[in-house]
Amino acid sequence: MGHGTVVEVKEIYNVGDGGKQKTSYQPIFEFAAPDGKTLRGAAGSFGQSNRYPAGSQREVLVDFDKPDMVFMSSWLRLVIGALMTVFGLGCIVFMSFAVAAMLGG
Repeated sequence: MGHGTVVEVKEIYNVGDGGKQKTSYQPIFEFAAPDGKTLRGAAGSFGQSNRYPAGSQREVLVDFDKPDMVFMSSWLRLVIGALMTVFGLGCIVFMSFAVAAMLGG
């Protein structure tokens, strides 16, 4: 995780409910690689609230083997991801017990 500086924001147009055009925004970041080079990558997600001003900084998650796409760090996304993981694991455990009970185990 590191700091990325917004250098550009792409506007993405799509058609929403009722045929209305909606605009989403995808920030483009510059950030430092471990070797000190400056790299550029687009946010892996975009939305109506991602219109950050050029020059602003955000926490970004970067895979330096594929730096052309970055992910914005957010407390809310982390909590939602953790809850989804716990829910998924709970479903797997429940299904395992259900299958074992059906097999007479």
